[in-house]
Amino acid sequence: MFGFGKKIVDLDQDGLRQRLLDAFAKLDCPHVCADLTNSGIIGDLRGDKGKLVVELVLPTPALKDKEQLERDVVAAAKAVLGEGIDVELAVSSNV
Repeated sequence: MFGFGKKIVDLDQDGLRQRLLDAFAKLDCPHVCADLTNSGIIGDLRGDKGKLVVELVLPTPALKDKEQLERDVVAAAKAVLGEGIDVELAVSSNV
């Protein structure tokens, strides 16, 4: 309830930021680009009180398969982070 025992997300520790970016780069998004990280779809990553916040910058708010992309990004992040860390998406569009 008060956040006791929550893990701190330190993106600069143990290459965590790069491991997350590498995981996101492997995701399939054929309607947008070949690589989510180099294309700018994955924006800022930040740790915030026991959770990871991933900024997604979509080329259009009506992106085909947007919900699947969001689920894939969360799953990739959780695979790197392990249990006990929540993942939140901050989704915007660059139109």
